[in-house]
Amino acid sequence: MGEIVAAIGTAHAPQFLTKPDSEDPQQLEAVFHALTTLQGRLRAVAPDVVMIIANDHVENFYLDVVPPFTVFTGTEARGHFAGRDYAYPGHPALARALLEEGLRLGVDIAYSQQAHLGHSFVVPLHFLLPEPAPPVVPLFVNTYLPPQPWPRRCYEVGQRLSEIIRQRPERVAVIASGGLSHYPGTDLYPHPDNAFDAEVLKLIEAGQMHRLAAFTPAELDRHGNLELLQWLVLLGMLGDEPPAELVTYQPSWHHGYAVVWWDVAAGPRPAERHYVYADPARYPLNTALYTLMNDRALRERFLADADAAIATFALGDEERAAVKARDVKQLTALGAHPFLAFMADYNLKYET
Repeated sequence: MGEIVAAIGTAHAPQFLTKPDSEDPQQLEAVFHALTTLQGRLRAVAPDVVMIIANDHVENFYLDVVPPFTVFTGTEARGHFAGRDYAYPGHPALARALLEEGLRLGVDIAYSQQAHLGHSFVVPLHFLLPEPAPPVVPLFVNTYLPPQPWPRRCYEVGQRLSEIIRQRPERVAVIASGGLSHYPGTDLYPHPDNAFDAEVLKLIEAGQMHRLAAFTPAELDRHGNLELLQWLVLLGMLGDEPPAELVTYQPSWHHGYAVVWWDVAAGPRPAERHYVYADPARYPLNTALYTLMNDRALRERFLADADAAIATFALGDEERAAVKARDVKQLTALGAHPFLAFMADYNLKYET
């Protein structure tokens, strides 16, 4: 059975490789350190293949044809940026499986055997891939030519792709390349929406990135975050989102540089449940609280003589002490239903 063994979200700013004088060297160094750290983690994980989800900067898909999603199915993925040629082995078998099984699952993905990898692909791969480079499967997400795929659809596509991978033999690392806030080519370029980035990062660290699927493309556009579409595909692939580590966020003058690692090995976060099944072993305790909650006469006797009022309930010493103290927190810790503990105390205060 295949599995996703690592997940990374990262900015792909061309400045990471061109290093113009306009950039803060300390911010760039912080990003380089973060990416070098994650390269080491990828080397340790040793994936069979790396899937990278990035956007096309109107390099392959012009106004003649603009597919929402395109997978590279060739044997070698090539790119050229900042005076350097890049070439990575492809993985046609996995790419074709994503394409064909995707169609079966209701995901219509285009494909290309000769798509050029722009800086959105080669910048992250330059920093993150260990040597020798594992095979790479690039997935293009349309970002800058409307209509863009909706965030909800990106999340759903990720879910379907994950289903396919888990039926394959490969161990797959996934990189989402893009963002955070920036407005290339517009008057807002010097004014990234760092406040929105902060909210995004809160959701990431809380394991609630899926909430971004509720946005519209227009809303992401307004905040300079259309490239979160790639991250949403990744989050759909992760499903119950595992713990996330914000490795760095650098608010440059034109761009929110974010690098995030999802600790896939740690597994998904346990769902926080406030109201769970009542413990059968605590049935006498819950019954005592239920009766105090609903029986006014018992409450009056309890206030006059607590020991006598609850003597007929088969309570342990700790339970009896917590009921007498009306310690809601302790009662809940002992296994009482929190609503019963709360309402028994409330009615003793206000309904007697």
